[in-house]
Amino acid sequence: MRKKRISDGPLKISEHIGAPSFIFAADDHIRNGNPECRMDDYPETIFKKLEFRNKIAMKYNIPIFHAGDIGDKNYFVKDGIGWNADVYNRFLDIIKKVKMYCVMGNHDLKNHDINNLHSSALGGLVETGGI
Repeated sequence: MRKKRISDGPLKISEHIGAPSFIFAADDHIRNGNPECRMDDYPETIFKKLEFRNKIAMKYNIPIFHAGDIGDKNYFVKDGIGWNADVYNRFLDIIKKVKMYCVMGNHDLKNHDINNLHSSALGGLVETGGI
C-alpha cells in the first residue's frame, strides 16, 4: 500500500496513523471573573480545558506550543479582572506538568513591548520555569 500524497487530497481523520507529535494552542485568555457575555463559570471552564489539553500532552509525552494570549490581561491584580494569585498558582500547577513553549500575544505584554516582559504575568511564568 503506497503512502498518501498531498496530490491525493486531504487526509481524513480515520486515515491518521500514530500518536500526535505536539499540541498547538492559542488564546486561552485566562482571567478571574466572567466576561460580560459568558453565562458559565468562565475561569472553571478554561481550567477544565487546560487540564484536558495537559492530559493529552502527558499521555503522549508531547510539548504544547502556544501562539499567545495565555492571559486576558498582562498584569497581576488583588481584586478585579486579571491574574490574581489563585488564578496564577492554579495555572502554574497545571502547566508545570508538561513542556510548554509560548509566543507572546497582544494580551500578554504591556504596550506590546518585549521590554515589559519582566513585569507581566507571562514574565512571571517564564521566571518560575512554567514556560
